[in-house]
Amino acid sequence: MTNGENTAFIPIKDFLTSRDFPGYTGYQSDSEVFAHILHYSTVGLDLGIDAYKHIITPLQEDDLRKHPDAEFLAHLKRTCRPLIIDGPNCVIGTMPDHSLFMVQDRKKLRPGVVGGQPGLFGFPEGLHAGPGIGPGDHASSNFAFAAARRAIGTRGPEQDT
Repeated sequence: MTNGENTAFIPIKDFLTSRDFPGYTGYQSDSEVFAHILHYSTVGLDLGIDAYKHIITPLQEDDLRKHPDAEFLAHLKRTCRPLIIDGPNCVIGTMPDHSLFMVQDRKKLRPGVVGGQPGLFGFPEGLHAGPGIGPGDHASSNFAFAAARRAIGTRGPEQDT
């Protein structure tokens, strides 16, 4: 799931399709591009999920020079330049092991949020998602939590007997 503007959609699509990987086709949405960049970086380049952030939205030069892995990240930024998204974007996804991640570029002005309660959590891409995220909020009043409950088949406190 993504939210934002990927103004680099066409160059990224062209780069990925030039890799001759049979699955890199279609490209009807930014989500496909972001998913294929994730696949290319974790499978094609054998890098971890932490490198995905630095591929799609690398650090600016001042921050890069201060980073403990500056040499590697500078190399990654140069060699993966065709995969840099031009936001603002928030990418929320899942890995094959069912872990979740959220990545945002520096242009994304609304911060992504991770919150919830035991057994139920949400990853809204911005604070405008409404109540039910913070401590003391009631998750049943939040559309995202209600949809998550329906998807995983759990009941909310208002349904408990």
